[in-house]
Amino acid sequence: MLRVAVLLDNTLKTDRRALMELSTLNKLPIDLTLFCNKEPDLPENEQRGNMKIRRLFNSAMWAFSSRKLLDDFAKKLSEENFDVLHCHDQYLLHVGATVKRLKPNTILIYESRELFHSWPLNYANLSFINTIKAKIVRLYEMR
Repeated sequence: MLRVAVLLDNTLKTDRRALMELSTLNKLPIDLTLFCNKEPDLPENEQRGNMKIRRLFNSAMWAFSSRKLLDDFAKKLSEENFDVLHCHDQYLLHVGATVKRLKPNTILIYESRELFHSWPLNYANLSFINTIKAKIVRLYEMR
């Protein structure tokens, strides 16, 4: 059976897009695990239909300075031998890319709407320096 992990950077409560995707995936004959943010009033481990939910992330993990936490998580995730990793944002793409380097046969899926729609462009301050910096960061993250 195909083992699929979905990495989500929120609690799933209000992310309509992710809820619809996971509802569709949950109908497939796959071993589906969702890794998402912790929520004080929700259990860390839960089963919804065929989907296992593991709430492991906290808001500190999404700071750029916390790449070590993400790298440690990627190493643990690579030991679980998922066939497919579906990453929902640029920080989780870093996790997926790390797992892919450790386990080259892993299929990596990245939902690139943030990277190619606006992130990391800073529309609040379109100074020359910010524009150059944003383009450099975008090129680095695409690589």
